[in-house]
Amino acid sequence: MRNLPRRDWALCVPYELGGAKPFYPDFVIVRKKDKGFVVDILEPHDDTRADTWAKAKGLAVFADEHGMDFGRLIIGRKKGSQLQMVDMNDPATREKGRKMQSQNDMESLFI
Repeated sequence: MRNLPRRDWALCVPYELGGAKPFYPDFVIVRKKDKGFVVDILEPHDDTRADTWAKAKGLAVFADEHGMDFGRLIIGRKKGSQLQMVDMNDPATREKGRKMQSQNDMESLFI
């Protein structure tokens, strides 16, 4: 499902960049797992934008509080001809995400 910004039903993840701001990940994916369903978040993002690192960090903080309610919390990017993705629900990735301080720190997520 496309997560449309600023709708009353949209999933919003707060992040900090010169104050608190709303971040609406692009996709909410519902998939069947065993006898139930799991909800994933997918945010393909252009990491040349100045706010990408702050949104990734915001998703890491969101995962600390709400990760148990979701399956995957994915930040993705296109680097050259490759698609790269990281899951903020992974504890090691989340820790890297929480430590980011600038756009230069984005590479650390994808190593």
